[in-house]
Amino acid sequence: MSVDAPNTAAEQGPEILTPDVFREFMSSYPSGVTIVTTYDHDGAPRGFTCSSMCSVTMEPPTLLLCVNTRSTTLDAVQDCTRFAVNLLHSGGESAARVFSSVQEDRFSKVRWRASTTGGLPILYEDAHAIAECRLTATRNVGTHTVLFGEIDAIILDHQPLHYQGSGVVD
Repeated sequence: MSVDAPNTAAEQGPEILTPDVFREFMSSYPSGVTIVTTYDHDGAPRGFTCSSMCSVTMEPPTLLLCVNTRSTTLDAVQDCTRFAVNLLHSGGESAARVFSSVQEDRFSKVRWRASTTGGLPILYEDAHAIAECRLTATRNVGTHTVLFGEIDAIILDHQPLHYQGSGVVD
């Protein structure tokens, strides 16, 4: 009788847990990409790319972000206590790369403006939806800080369908 090689992760048995194995595990889980933006104490816009974001509760509407404690933007978010979460559309890859780099003046590489609702810096060309949040709590966990934000406003940029001639057009 022959035994086939295991086909699933469960059949293969556990890996020895190292940071690289954990990183590989987490990178195999698809997630959306966001850019979190705020202002620092001098009023300069700051931001970072974040893929660790999820909803916490609908009432009050709250989300959480996980931020590396070495992020140069973390202090700005904590000082300002307000931030915007820009959900990137498929055309926002170059902005994601800019905001995940160590470049100093990231905002000179993208088109942005202050929102009309809360005045936060938003990436109106790269985001399909934006949530403006108030920082309500933080929690340090290892190398990261978990930020909890209650949502004050949401900006949705749905592309409407247009009727032209005898049919619907994009």
